[in-house]
Order: sequence, then C-alpha cells, then structure tokens
Amino acid sequence: MSLPAKPVSELAAHVGGRLVGEGSIPIKGLASLDSAAAGDIAYVEEEKLFVAATKTRASCVIIPSGADVKVPCRIEVKNPKLAFALMAEVLHPPKQRIPEIHPTAVISPTAKIGKDVFIGAFVCVGENSTIGDRTQIRAGAKIGENVTVGSDCVIHPNVFLEDGVTIGNKVILHAGVVIGADGFGYVRG
Repeated sequence: MSLPAKPVSELAAHVGGRLVGEGSIPIKGLASLDSAAAGDIAYVEEEKLFVAATKTRASCVIIPSGADVKVPCRIEVKNPKLAFALMAEVLHPPKQRIPEIHPTAVISPTAKIGKDVFIGAFVCVGENSTIGDRTQIRAGAKIGENVTVGSDCVIHPNVFLEDGVTIGNKVILHAGVVIGADGFGYVRG
C-alpha cells in the first residue's frame, strides 16, 4: 500500500523552507538528481552539481538558501541534506504496530512497561527494566536487567540490550544490534 502524495507546500512548511514555484505539486517519493522522475523530490547542496539540478526530472529540488539554481519548483533551506531527511520521515513514515504484548513474551514482574507499547513474539524484558511509551520491541529482542528504553523507540528483531544500558527517546536500533555496558558503565556497541 503506497501512501498518498504530499503537496510541495506542506513539505516546505515541515522543514521551514522557502518555496519558489507551484505549491500544489504532489510529491510521492525521494530520489537522487539523476534517478528522479515526476512526483519525486531531490536535493543539491554542492555548487558543482547546480547545473545537474537544472536537468533533473524531479518535480521539486531542495537547494541551499540563496543558491542560483533555476528550476521551476524549489525549496530553499539552510541545510538541504537535513531537509531531505526530514521529508523522508513525512513521505515514508515508519510502520506502526498496534499496542500489544505477545503471549510468548517473557517480562519480569519488576519491569515497568509504558503506555501503548508493542512487545513482539519471544521478547525478553529483564528485572527492573523500563520501556517508554509507544515503544515497539520486535520479535526476539532481549532487554537485560536494569535497562531503560525511552519513548517512541523501535527495537527491531534480535536486538540485545545488555544489563544497565540506557537508550534515549526516538531511538531506532536495527536487527541484530548488540549494545552492552562494561564494568564501568560505559556503553559499548
């Protein structure tokens, strides 16, 4: 299922950029200057690529503020690469799981589980650990003892967080990551 396109004006507002051109142009994807097609947005930040930006088939180009890039639709920002990444979050948001705790999950009675948390199959949560609100812990992940996982995190399958680790808010750990604390409390990953 593909997500609906977003108008350029909405994307420009999301990144605090100055829109030059038609704001109702629909954007459905992100691409590089060379591979872009109609409906895509691309970015350029290096002056040596400004000419290439004028030849892209992208519907809109993100450019540095004040840059001399003549394209019909552009968004001027201080940091084009950052704006491109922020737009990726809007155009391709992460998959959200319905809050639930799978019956095969093993959770210590001393663990504190926040609101609207998803805990998948065969997840282990150790003693005195805390899982923040809206966090998703996917299948097979192991959360050790005295671990703190912040809110709005995504812990992908088979991630191991060893005893004493603290993870902040909005952290994404991809499959197979192992993070452990040494005897001095320093996180190793």
